[in-house]
Amino acid sequence: MSLTILIFTCNEEINIRKAILSAKKLTPNIIVIDSESEDATLRIANQLGVKVFTVKKYDYVEPARSYGISKTETDWILVLDADESISKNDLCGLKYLTETKKFIAFVFDVRTYTNDSSAAGWVSSKDDPYEESKCASGWFTGKRIKLFRNFNDIIYE
Repeated sequence: MSLTILIFTCNEEINIRKAILSAKKLTPNIIVIDSESEDATLRIANQLGVKVFTVKKYDYVEPARSYGISKTETDWILVLDADESISKNDLCGLKYLTETKKFIAFVFDVRTYTNDSSAAGWVSSKDDPYEESKCASGWFTGKRIKLFRNFNDIIYE
């Protein structure tokens, strides 16, 4: 099965390189959907050789996400924000998920790293096997649909 990773940006020059490089470990099919960045985001994305589309900046992300979906031709879509990356610990598992025909989408625990131990659901990074967890003293998770089959009638609302 084939996979495209959609990365959504707006003034993300600090984060975009890490997001794209992590995505390239999983697939060469990467599309950046940018909402009128005014910094070096587009230059960096272009230098890294991914497809880039610019959309009008809205107060909400749904139009940009639906536009991105319309630009994909692969069996599966993985959605990332520019400040997200794919851990090397999860690459094999993600590849395995895209080989299934049984499911149409997957919900993931997405980690947010923080030094604020009072955050709801905070977990210490001490002894955590993820390299990414070294950037903060801990993390908390939120559940999000990030990987789904590319059916014509799937849009964001």
